Amino acid sequence: SVPSRACCNRSSGASASTLSPSGATHGAFGWCRNRAHSSTPLPGSAVTRISLVPDGALLLADDAVHLEVGVGAGARVEIIETGGTVAYDMRGGTASWTVDIEVEDGGALTWAGRQFVAAAGSHTVRSTRVRLGPSARFALRETLVLGRHGEPEGGEVSTTLDVAIADVPLLVDDLVLTGEPLARLALGGRRVVGSVLTAGARLPAEIGAT
Repeated sequence: SVPSRACCNRSSGASASTLSPSGATHGAFGWCRNRAHSSTPLPGSAVTRISLVPDGALLLADDAVHLEVGVGAGARVEIIETGGTVAYDMRGGTASWTVDIEVEDGGALTWAGRQFVAAAGSHTVRSTRVRLGPSARFALRETLVLGRHGEPEGGEVSTTLDVAIADVPLLVDDLVLTGEPLARLALGGRRVVGSVLTAGARLPAEIGAT
């Protein structure tokens, strides 16, 4: 097990993490308890912004990335990925990407994820577990791309999304995507799958109408 290099100030709630591409990786983002004890918000904003920055190539065979994200009561947090993630040819191996999220009552988390590219020969198991307090809010954007530019086929991605509010299951979704031509028929021949999930809050009328 090779842990990531992480800096987490538990008293202030400010935190950062870098991901190591070799061996098992664990990133802890700490807890942002409230506005007063979070890291400095953006000018004119009460939102704490955290950037997710890998320090090397991800993902390779046998990589095991594990992220834990906690948002305290009343805090508002936004996670930003500075770039997309590529799962490279694993030559028969497998990598995993596991995310555990907990947002306490009254907290809010927005995660606008960048592209996750499954290159030919890759096999990745992705799992996201989300636990929300009764009045917590959560928004997640995901984009899965089968194959890099110029590749006739992509790799395989198995994803599981498990969301619960106040311990009541809201959504449990399993999806398996492969780069095989037959499998892409389910996507209408396309190689990109995008999704946006919101929980605990209604979408604006102009979005819900589209």
